[in-house]
Amino acid sequence: MTEPASADCEVIRDVIGQPINAISSLAFIAVALVLARRRPVLAAASGAVGLGSVLFHGPMPAWAEWAHDTSLAMLALALMLEAKPGLWLGGSAVIAALFAVAPRSAEVTTAVLAVVAVVVVVRRSARALIPVLPLLGIGVVFAVLSRTGAPLCDPASLLQGHAAWHVLGAAALWVWARSEESTEPVAETDHR
Repeated sequence: MTEPASADCEVIRDVIGQPINAISSLAFIAVALVLARRRPVLAAASGAVGLGSVLFHGPMPAWAEWAHDTSLAMLALALMLEAKPGLWLGGSAVIAALFAVAPRSAEVTTAVLAVVAVVVVVRRSARALIPVLPLLGIGVVFAVLSRTGAPLCDPASLLQGHAAWHVLGAAALWVWARSEESTEPVAETDHR
């Protein structure tokens, strides 16, 4: 063990920086695999979040924060532009370039994109969010109460609140995608 992370509590180790947080990031890759056939843009974004987070918490190469931050913005874009894959891909490339040359813009840019994505999702299908809210709410509580220095932070514990946030966030994405599909209007069949 070396030191607790500056924000997400788990001790940073030598080989695999934060193994619990890295492993829990695989939940987003699992969601990507489940969504791949029916929702390819959302699946690609979820897979990117999983990979970016594994890199950020696991081997921690110098560019891992860029990969992590870019993937989060890509997910927000996917929620807005899922029906327009070319626009999503182009927007993702622009975000990747922006974050490479201006890394400090990542936090504000991603926050703005997330707010816009929430508005778009609510306008498109507010009912689909109902089953997601408890997952996100519990995830946020875990994330806040288990940050470094917070009451539930135990850097050496196998139970990491940030890891719970990963799993609950991925579950929320999957539940939302399924719920949105089930709340879409059913096309009427022509019975001639």
